[in-house]
Amino acid sequence: EMPSYLGKPLGNLNTGVHGVGGKVHVASSDTLVLQDFTYDGLGPDAHFLIGTTDKPDGSGTVIPVDRAMPLPAYDKSTIVLKLPPGKKITDFRWFSVYCRKAQTSFAHVDIPSDLQYPRPATVASNISGAHNTRAEAIIVEDKRTLVLKNFYYDGSAPDAFFLAGKGDRPMPDGTKIPDETGRVRKLLGYVNANVRLTLPGNLTVDDIDWFAVYCITYTETFIQAKIPKGLNVPPNIQLL
Repeated sequence: EMPSYLGKPLGNLNTGVHGVGGKVHVASSDTLVLQDFTYDGLGPDAHFLIGTTDKPDGSGTVIPVDRAMPLPAYDKSTIVLKLPPGKKITDFRWFSVYCRKAQTSFAHVDIPSDLQYPRPATVASNISGAHNTRAEAIIVEDKRTLVLKNFYYDGSAPDAFFLAGKGDRPMPDGTKIPDETGRVRKLLGYVNANVRLTLPGNLTVDDIDWFAVYCITYTETFIQAKIPKGLNVPPNIQLL
């Protein structure tokens, strides 16, 4: 299902020109998400344009979409737009629905130079514990994804899982997180592994206070990370 969070809101495109409407969100350094984007399709040469000048003009860079060019009609569509390779959102000053033939911006939003766009957050560094468990870092990559960097674990505990939950410390009633293969099972050994975990169901990092490698039988935490509230991390774009 559609994630409720699409990124940091940048502004609205509602000008009424050619029926253009919708909200612009910044999902990450190089990704915009348009929510409920609407356009009548009648402009002769309309494109999504992003530019560095004071206000929208024809010098901007076209952001391509999968569908036909120029832009066809849209009705309350969700559109994911990737910036040109190597560029980030703060390299630009505006995003526009722009008609090159008419040299007219149907609607635009400004991009502040100090925009704090969503980005991955490191929530633990150089942690270690029982059973030779250690990780160089635990990173919240997006609202649904955790990454263990350089992860070691000897595999010998009887009942160890990736676990996440609420409260001030890891507890055995936490939610079991599927491993990197998507299966929920007792953890096997890991050596120098970069492990990417997807939170199950509709769970996001906003719903958890901690993540741990945890032995349920012995209620023992091997390594853990606190998940701060209000992390400015990207939405899970795979869901769109």
